[in-house]
Amino acid sequence: MSGKKGTETTSKALFTYNGKSLINFNVASNADIDKLIENVELSQYKGKANTLFSIMDNFIVIGNTDLAADAADKEALYKNNTRPASPDGENPKSDYKAYYTALNAYEKKISEGKAASFNKNTKLSLVSKKDGTKIADIVLRSEKVEDDYLVSLPVWNAQGKYWTWSPNGELFAQPYLDEVVYLKFNDTTEAAMDVYFSEIFNSLHTKFTDFTSAFQTKSK
Repeated sequence: MSGKKGTETTSKALFTYNGKSLINFNVASNADIDKLIENVELSQYKGKANTLFSIMDNFIVIGNTDLAADAADKEALYKNNTRPASPDGENPKSDYKAYYTALNAYEKKISEGKAASFNKNTKLSLVSKKDGTKIADIVLRSEKVEDDYLVSLPVWNAQGKYWTWSPNGELFAQPYLDEVVYLKFNDTTEAAMDVYFSEIFNSLHTKFTDFTSAFQTKSK
């Protein structure tokens, strides 16, 4: 993997097995991507794309990514949505159930916001390398990916005058959310990308996330 920020920001990654390229990832200028599109079947994309994934010998993911806009939208997302503060463990009026309810709502809004930012700023399509046919657009959807995590809410210790974690506390569910890569077909139906490919290809989204995070302004 490599990345460079500058007048022309670039990022590259290559995943191989036994000398065979499985995933080749490039975000660069239109001219740089044009050099990687060799076969005539893909000539329609020349001059129009700054992002290219090659998936084995059969498919490419190609399109445009506005890295700066994506990073700015994510920064605004966190700035405009404050994570709930943890309750005071020594205040008998603290409401842990209300806190976890607010935390679930916050995490849902953040996950949905990340997906919305990707869909707004990243326009990618899955294309057959053989004949240049577009198979589907690539989008992100925020959804539950595992069973809920159950937490036992703290109970008030009247003698010690503090909240303490206890298996006797009320059970509260916290969902595991993630932004899942989907294929959106011409008839508007959608299917998770890992239905068509091994789950390892969800790492395409992870690579985008890691790279675009470098553009977020760090708070001092």
